[in-house]
Amino acid sequence: LAYVAQEGSASGMVNVTLARANDGAGQQVSDTSIQGSVFLEQMAWSPDGRWLAFAMVTGEQETDVFVVDTEAESGNLEPRRLTSAGRAVVGSFDPAGGLWISLATEEPASYLLPADVVATGTELSAADLAAAEGVVTLAGWFQPLLSPDGAMAIAWQGRFPATDEEVGVAWAFSEGGAPYLITSNPAEEGATDEPVLLFGDLDPAEVPLGSAAIAWGPDSRALAAWDVRLAGAADPSASPDPSASPEPT
Repeated sequence: LAYVAQEGSASGMVNVTLARANDGAGQQVSDTSIQGSVFLEQMAWSPDGRWLAFAMVTGEQETDVFVVDTEAESGNLEPRRLTSAGRAVVGSFDPAGGLWISLATEEPASYLLPADVVATGTELSAADLAAAEGVVTLAGWFQPLLSPDGAMAIAWQGRFPATDEEVGVAWAFSEGGAPYLITSNPAEEGATDEPVLLFGDLDPAEVPLGSAAIAWGPDSRALAAWDVRLAGAADPSASPDPSASPEPT
């Protein structure tokens, strides 16, 4: 299993640790990174359990995606840097072993990297991501989270601060942030033509979400959301009304 571990009670720093489920013995596999954004702390396992993908801070206002091969013959769990795009985060793996990654730029974009690129790619720039053979691009969408059966996804739209604006440790949407239910595989043509607002009681133009952690249930029918931050709301700890959310079908 993999988890994000905080370093000290008030350090504000975290790392990614792998542990064996049978005895809990763990090994840190990431450098120390900054705590504070659920988008940055998103991790993903490949369907076969071989690859773990996560993001780390690589510079001021910059993050990139790294992968660990847990079945390396050498036993080396050293992470390999998959991107050098800056402000890159992990989304999710698809059933074929492809990996969705996203750029938290003013106009976000997401890229589905084929399994062979995940296995061999290194330090892919933003231009490389857009040009790599077999890559699917979703302009304007951020952090696609596929359902376990691969038939649907949750993904965000909105605007992030520009790189020359204050970002701080809590990366969040600055305008129009909201997650949507995409009712088919987002890699399919036309899949994002009619997205459904996940929290139907919130108008992203009036009360945008800054960020939220979202996870699918194992049956692809249930969703959990926590650490919801509403940008611009009088009470930033307020939560959306679950009854206003669509039921995955």
